[in-house]
Amino acid sequence: MAENNAVCSICGKAYRLCLSCADAMKLHPWKIYTDTQECFKVFQVVRGFSTGVYTKDEAREKLQNVDLKDINSYKLQAYLYKNMKMTPNGVVYMYFTNKIMKKFKVTKDEAAALVSCMSSIKGSLFWITFVDYDENIRVRLRSRFMSINELGKKWRGGGHLQAAGATIYNKKEMKELLKEADELIKKYKEENPEAI
Repeated sequence: MAENNAVCSICGKAYRLCLSCADAMKLHPWKIYTDTQECFKVFQVVRGFSTGVYTKDEAREKLQNVDLKDINSYKLQAYLYKNMKMTPNGVVYMYFTNKIMKKFKVTKDEAAALVSCMSSIKGSLFWITFVDYDENIRVRLRSRFMSINELGKKWRGGGHLQAAGATIYNKKEMKELLKEADELIKKYKEENPEAI
């Protein structure tokens, strides 16, 4: 696993910053200053106040709304915990259909971001969200310890060793991807019994 090479300007937490990933920097430029989007919101307000963009009262009001999520995101998270599934070897996954996202009134990005909510399940080193888009199903792959980027590449995606994405087009491909992910985690556990 890559070492941390940056420190959040707000919370002081060490994190991994990959400046060579053009797409990551284009999509997440806040990573240069902070480890999370919420810390970056605080960073922007503090910088705005210190440069005179915001008055003290404006900065206070903006800071009161930082780190708040819409209740629908929490309701979907509760739904995730009740409905997520696990493969025989420990891949935890959830499929967010358009119907589910509409029911909970959340965006596709909000649903996809819930992949990290499955990261601390005992016995699982690999977790996946599938999210319906208009023409395809976007896949977020995350893991602890094991490399998953090659699986992402195989399924029209790619990414980092423990954080990758993919694109599939139907439930048949979803089943195939899950089968391959399950075999990957099985092999990893056999070769690294201390990881669990």
